[in-house]
Amino acid sequence: MPLSRYEQEVQINFNAESADGELYAGSPVWIRKMDKLAQEHPETFKVIGQERSEGKIVSKTYLFPKGLISIRAQFRKMILTDEEKKQRAENLKRARLHQNGGK
Repeated sequence: MPLSRYEQEVQINFNAESADGELYAGSPVWIRKMDKLAQEHPETFKVIGQERSEGKIVSKTYLFPKGLISIRAQFRKMILTDEEKKQRAENLKRARLHQNGGK
């Protein structure tokens, strides 16, 4: 049985003694993000556990250096000029046309 939205949690754990941190992800979005990091940087991010339900992976646990953990004090809001907004819209339109075979 898949996890409910409430159960799709993400937990980061570390302690003062260890150089590593662990991230438990029950969220499909975070599993994809962390799997991508583990694939691109296998020397840094390692999958150390996973749970299955009905044959499907519902959570994974990752190990990585705790020095990579940070908390931002404020969000950086991107402020775009009208020209930048127009250019991004055109780029997105071209990408969608290309993805759909020009249709």
